[in-house]
Amino acid sequence: FYVPRRMKYSDPTQNLYIDLYEGQQHLDGNKAEQFVRFRYYPLGDIDRVTAQQNFLKALAEQKLNASILGKIPELYKTLQNDVETNFS
Repeated sequence: FYVPRRMKYSDPTQNLYIDLYEGQQHLDGNKAEQFVRFRYYPLGDIDRVTAQQNFLKALAEQKLNASILGKIPELYKTLQNDVETNFS
């Protein structure tokens, strides 16, 4: 994913530490959360929403490619066993 700008922010009260560099990179779960929680853009929430939408599009493209389709039954079994919900 291409991180569009340097993102650095620290808020110990929320246990929130964001430290990402601009450029193309692999975002693991921690870095992905940092990316979507970052708030300080030149156009404020307008840029934040755009960045979050771009991230979700890239995530969907990665996860919904042809190589994953054959794994759907296995993924469903894993979700069925490991996810708890109160939905019927």
